[in-house]
Amino acid sequence: MLGQKGRNGPLEVASPFEATVTIEEESATKQEAQRTDRPGLAMFTDGFRMEHGATGYTVAWKKGTTWNGHKTHMGWGQEIYDTECAVIASALRVAATRDHALGTVTIFMDAQAAIWRMTSDDPDPGQKYAIMARKHIAALRAKEPGVCVEIRWCPSHQGVEGNEIADEWSKQAADEPDEHGVDRLDLKDPNGITRRRRFPLPRSLVNFKRDFSERKYTEVRD
Repeated sequence: MLGQKGRNGPLEVASPFEATVTIEEESATKQEAQRTDRPGLAMFTDGFRMEHGATGYTVAWKKGTTWNGHKTHMGWGQEIYDTECAVIASALRVAATRDHALGTVTIFMDAQAAIWRMTSDDPDPGQKYAIMARKHIAALRAKEPGVCVEIRWCPSHQGVEGNEIADEWSKQAADEPDEHGVDRLDLKDPNGITRRRRFPLPRSLVNFKRDFSERKYTEVRD
């Protein structure tokens, strides 16, 4: 993490995006995703938004013959794009919090727009997740300087086991908030201690734009 001195103390600045993005032709990508001899930690990710607006995402990885993962509910007021950006940051957090050397971290995601969003911290939708991704990469590299981090595009619904698992679990995460983790706001008190608010995430900018467009369309149609 880089730092600068601001008027009211240290000003946090996101570190560079020190990861490789790989988007190949579909057949080559599918072959890579189906490899069983991939070194290090390989994770499959997906986000989902139900018709009634509930959202969630999943990070899944295989240990031996068993699939493990994190299912996270994001509540309402988010869009599929938000879940896809959030899940990449979440996968990087999983890697950064491992207590042993990984060597290689590979994250598979079927949404190219979310993958490319991680490479820029410009103030657009998804920015907070791009910044979070950089923080997790920096934390991972602080523990393991030589680690290789790669985010790869993976085609959806092509019979790739990990991708199918992530797809199914993300639907569960969106549909069953009482049985899975829930993303909520974290705030810091005057002493700098993080306190968790028991309130859902605020509406995302993408969700607000969607709602505004739908309202304008209804007005014009009527």
